[in-house]
Formats: sequence, C-alpha cells, structure tokens
Amino acid sequence: MKEINFMTIGDRNFFPIIHYALKKIIQIYPLSTVFIYDWGFTENQKIIIKSYKNIKLIDWREKLDKENGYKKVISDYEGYNPNKDIRKHEYMLMQKPYCMLDCSKKIKENLVFIDGDAILLNPVNEIFEGDNDIAVTLNAKIDIDKASKLGIKSPLNSGVLFFSSTSKKIQLFINEWINQMKFTKRIWIEQSSLSLLIEKHNPNIFEEYKLYGSIKINNINLRIRILPTQIYNFYKLEEGFDLNKTKIIHLKGRIPKIHRVIRDFKISSFLQKFIRIIPKVLIKRFNIYVIVKKMADLLYQPKKISYLRKGLSINIKNIRNLLLKSRIKN
Repeated sequence: MKEINFMTIGDRNFFPIIHYALKKIIQIYPLSTVFIYDWGFTENQKIIIKSYKNIKLIDWREKLDKENGYKKVISDYEGYNPNKDIRKHEYMLMQKPYCMLDCSKKIKENLVFIDGDAILLNPVNEIFEGDNDIAVTLNAKIDIDKASKLGIKSPLNSGVLFFSSTSKKIQLFINEWINQMKFTKRIWIEQSSLSLLIEKHNPNIFEEYKLYGSIKINNINLRIRILPTQIYNFYKLEEGFDLNKTKIIHLKGRIPKIHRVIRDFKISSFLQKFIRIIPKVLIKRFNIYVIVKKMADLLYQPKKISYLRKGLSINIKNIRNLLLKSRIKN
C-alpha cells in the first residue's frame, strides 16, 4: 500500500473531536503518520496527543498573529467592506493552506487534510489508486445556489482535501493557491480562492458538474478530481448517513455539543450493526430494518437542542406509525 499521511488543525475547543478523529484514523490506518497543527491546545491536551504513536504535533501558535494578522486580509470584498471581526476570522481560515504547505514539506507523498471538526469513518484507498493529483469535494447544487444568493461563490468545500501526488507537486499546487488568495475579494477567501483557481483553468467545471479537470503550473500538469461531499465530506448529519459507505463526516463547527455528538454517534453505530445480526425472517416480517434505521437517524442529530425538541415528537410518531403498519400487515 502507498504511504498515506493525514493532517488536521485545531485548538483547545476542537480537541474533543480531534482526539476522537485521531483514534479513528489510527484504527483504519495504523501505519500512517498524522500531523496535528497546534493552534492553541492546553498542556494536558498536548500530552494526550503525544501519547499516540506516529503522531507529529506541530506548534503553529507563534506563526499566528491573532492581533494584527487580519490587516493582511483584503478589506474590500465584492459587495461590501468586512469589519474587523470578520477579517480576523478570515485570517485564521487563511492559515490552513500555509499549514498544508508546511506539512507537504515533511512527507514524501500522499496527504489527506481534514478540518479539526471532521472524522474519517472508512478507508479512502480508492482516491490514491486513481489517476489524479488533487481531489476536492463539491457541494450539492442546492447548497451552491443558496450560497450564491448570499454572495458566497465557493462551490468547493475545503474542509477535506486529498493530495495524491509527490511532495513537490503538492507544494506547487498549494503555493499557487496561496498566490490566488492574495487577489481574491470574496467572503471565505481561503475556500473561494481554491474554487477560483480550479475554475480559472477549467471554465464551467462546476456548472457542468464535471468529474475531472487539470491545472498547468510551471509546465507541470496537475490532474484534478471532483468528489461528492455526500461521501467524502458529508455535513448534513441530521439527514442520517450510511456508516458503511460514508467516508468522512464534517461537523462544520458544531463543537459545543461534541460529547453528546460522539455518544449519539456510537449509539447510532451500534444500532446499525445490530441490524445485521437480526434474522432475515424478522426483518421481512416486522420491517425492523426501517424502524431501527429511523431510530439510529433520530439519535444522531447534532443540531441545536431546540431542533431536537421539535423533531423528537415527530420522529417518535413516525416510528410508532411504522410499528402499527407492520402489525396491520401481519
């Protein structure tokens, strides 16, 4: 198997999910190296991270200019002038490519980047067996259209990126991405610039939902692969997902409830495994698969508590109706 490296970034607030994600990566890829960029972990959190084998903790705190770094961010976006707080947020997000560039210099080949609030669920070997150098995830058309109406023109989600290439090619691409950030005047500069970079070399690639593209930098051709977020960067968790087919889930900042999220995720995982050991006769007779799947999806809803309260009675009612229907049929 090819060498596959992983990297993520975060601080003390993201530690619970990073710790959980770290254990999942080690479980699936025990021989891989995981690079974690420290944006502000506590001393105790750092001790826990360092206790794992094949983990490289990179201190990035001194590289972060949290007070004045925002001044480097473009102050005039398309359509409006962002305030100081938004520019500070943009500055932090713009550090991601710099961390990726630093990490690419520490490896020989193949790198998977996941945000500090994303979790690997299943192997992604197929990405590194294909004929591509960079693989990115494209949002669903409905989400792209909604964002566009708000002035956000970023079809791609940079929370998960796959670099299936040599270190030199990875560095070449990321340097070009960083250069594009300097001229991008859109909200979510770091993510929008990635979309612009690919679109500039491949006109209409996102509108036509093409699966492949390419970028030529310094006479070197880099092959681009477009992946669906539904499998490789799934974030609509409240809709439920297939634990066997979904590769990566993305909490997208829903960190405060992380302990409940992990607990419910484990329960959901158990229920879906439980389905497999139920005799087929019972599944057919009582429609148990549908009922348990509904329960599993109900338990894994990492949204606000108010959402859970509103949705709880509806889901219980639906499950009750399913049970009644199954009794009537039998």
